Amino acid sequence: MRITPILLALICSWPVSTQAYAQKANNYAIAIAELGNGTNIGTALVRSRNEVSEGTIGDVVFPRSKGISRVLYDQKGGAYFGYRLDVGSAKNRQYRFEFKGLPGEVAAELHRHLQCPECPIPAPLAGSIPNFPGPLMLNDGAICTVDLLMNPQTGEKIVDVIMVSSKSISKQTMHAAAQKTREAMIRVEHGDNLLARGNNPGAIEEYKKALDINPNDSSTWNKLGIGYQRMGQIELAQDQFERTVQLNSKYAEAWNNLGSCYHVRGKYKEAIRYYLKAIDAKPSFAAAYKNMGSAYFAQRQFEDGYRAFQAAFRLDPTILETSTSLGVQVANANAAELYYYFAKLSAANKQNDAALDFLAKAVESGFKDCPRISGEADFRTLSRLPSFKQIVRAACP
Repeated sequence: MRITPILLALICSWPVSTQAYAQKANNYAIAIAELGNGTNIGTALVRSRNEVSEGTIGDVVFPRSKGISRVLYDQKGGAYFGYRLDVGSAKNRQYRFEFKGLPGEVAAELHRHLQCPECPIPAPLAGSIPNFPGPLMLNDGAICTVDLLMNPQTGEKIVDVIMVSSKSISKQTMHAAAQKTREAMIRVEHGDNLLARGNNPGAIEEYKKALDINPNDSSTWNKLGIGYQRMGQIELAQDQFERTVQLNSKYAEAWNNLGSCYHVRGKYKEAIRYYLKAIDAKPSFAAAYKNMGSAYFAQRQFEDGYRAFQAAFRLDPTILETSTSLGVQVANANAAELYYYFAKLSAANKQNDAALDFLAKAVESGFKDCPRISGEADFRTLSRLPSFKQIVRAACP
């Protein structure tokens, strides 16, 4: 089975002496550990479906003095990934959670754990680049969930349920938390299917039911916002996106979606501010650059917009020709200028067919600046083509 590590969303709503134990409980891989300061941590691996064959993916918790290393590994190939969780105590029975990448010594530690001296030392899973949320404050007895794996063929997800408590955590307590989490995951998956079919009200109801179970699921709050946004209920959508980034300040898609709420109301400066937050959280986020370029264009800051579009194009050469469900549709903001710059950018990157198509759209949208067309250095190669000359004649009869 091909698995995709996502480790993107931390969903929070619950310390390790160097003792830990793990056991299966109704298909949930449960591990409980006690930190040196007396804090207890429980984890449970939960699947949205039961499609992963037993034994394909192994998991282990390695206790640390102030936290744990949580490792998932391919039992056949030895590839592994996961996270390190550092836990600090705070006032008023609260705990500070900080997620980090796994330390280098985990490979040898995992090798010893597997008890296979002749096997090669495990190696980090290729392409696994976790995007951890910022530090979080959790109350005593609260739970968090971390998205770990997703099967792109089936949509199945595997998440880690984490509980932190000053008291001992029982297997039964972790089982109950895992069971509730799985119920919420099924609700979310049903909502996703409804959203994909255009049944936005149905999707919204499923997301709400999931959030009743797991109220600190940042991913589901974001999806709820998208549902409201697609129904044109922008203020409600904005409320959900704001809740999302409060839970996970590094949730790039939610920052982008929050920007789009301001964008569609004509508040372009605010929109740009949130698009920049999205880019700061995810520098490779082409859609956020594209939306930011549109917001600049709406303010007639064409050069700033062009630079944003250039950045989007470098990250995704198809971004100018595709729309995104993560942000607003932007083609109606100074459409003629927008298409002209798209044509210029496409031509500069030798995408002649796309350049001609965008230039034709610019002319159809009312672009009539003939000196700019004829004097544009990026159109030098295009200018010899009959189709280019035909477009120019339409613009400049």
